[in-house]
Amino acid sequence: MDAPHQPSPPAPGFYPDPGGQPFLREWDGQRWTERTAAQGGTSAPPVRARKWLLPAGIALGVLVLVAVAVGVVVVMRGTDPVVVVRSSGQEIRRSEVAEHLASISKAHFNLERDAGAPQSRERKKLCGHIAGWIVDEDRPLALPLESMGEPLRFPEGPKSFLEACLAAE
Repeated sequence: MDAPHQPSPPAPGFYPDPGGQPFLREWDGQRWTERTAAQGGTSAPPVRARKWLLPAGIALGVLVLVAVAVGVVVVMRGTDPVVVVRSSGQEIRRSEVAEHLASISKAHFNLERDAGAPQSRERKKLCGHIAGWIVDEDRPLALPLESMGEPLRFPEGPKSFLEACLAAE
């Protein structure tokens, strides 16, 4: 007795989608492929699984958010940077130097000093000495080391503090 005859698989080509979708799907002779075609028989480009699309979109979104956040921080920092940090941790921004100049001077020198007018000779000496810079031909304030008080830190460098100090109204 002969074995029952198995029908041979269909020849490679486009057939109605086995999943019931309204297009034709390609049979390569062994399995269904991702290639589809319109019902009229015109071949459409292959439909590939886009598993990378969602993670790539999320990654791109995160990068954009980080770039925006960094840009905002840089812009904010650039417009009014911290120019001096007192030993207490108090941060003084460029726009705040004028209101804190007397207290910075008193804490740094352990004595009261007249700050002088903006850009004046007295102001140049005072600001230069606080920043540790000589700002003109004159010698900085001659004070004994033991009269030095609170140490200061200049996150943007002493020049940034010096510019803010000289211009402070």
